[in-house]
Amino acid sequence: MTELWRKLWQVVKTIDGGDVSKTQQWFRFFMAPGVGHCAMDTDPYFEALVKWVEAGEAPETILHQVSANTTRPLCLHPEVAIYNGSGSTGDPANFACGPNPVGPDTEDCDARVNQRLFGEPFVPSAPCPGC
Repeated sequence: MTELWRKLWQVVKTIDGGDVSKTQQWFRFFMAPGVGHCAMDTDPYFEALVKWVEAGEAPETILHQVSANTTRPLCLHPEVAIYNGSGSTGDPANFACGPNPVGPDTEDCDARVNQRLFGEPFVPSAPCPGC
């Protein structure tokens, strides 16, 4: 994941001189942790993009239905969804977007965990039928 962050930061640095707010005027990035690319409903993402292009309303969050009982907000990078500590964790109203309380992955922890568990620093998803 750290390599992805480096690439995103390079875009911000190169195009907009390091000003994230300037980049967010034309570029939005939402992480969808734990979401397999073949199993996800793409409608919320497409609808947010259409609303931005056609009505000029850039998305701040996108609601992602994780399961029949769980919906979570996806936050505009670099923010993450933070549970407020009460209520159902399946209700997006109980989350707010904010800075990652863990901080950035400065030590390539994601890659090192994948390396230790799977023998590879990056574990691509298996091919899926019909994709």
